Amino acid sequence: HGAHGMTLLGAINMCREDFPVVVVTCDDKKHVEALAYANGAIACLPKPVSVAQLADAMRQCCRPPISTGAHHSRATPAETRI
Repeated sequence: HGAHGMTLLGAINMCREDFPVVVVTCDDKKHVEALAYANGAIACLPKPVSVAQLADAMRQCCRPPISTGAHHSRATPAETRI
């Protein structure tokens, strides 16, 4: 089922870990949600997804990341060099 989606999510995260991804899944098992977050998703929504849930997830995509000290912004490494 979602194995291909999780593979894609992992590949996106390896290339661009700051790229916001929202996962929409028909699998309501908690391990799928945990796997999505572990692979870099910013949200994992169960189907059927409401317009309000999707809108909230899109707002999360637009928010600046919380600074952890490891990343300064959504800029690429080349963009952060001075």
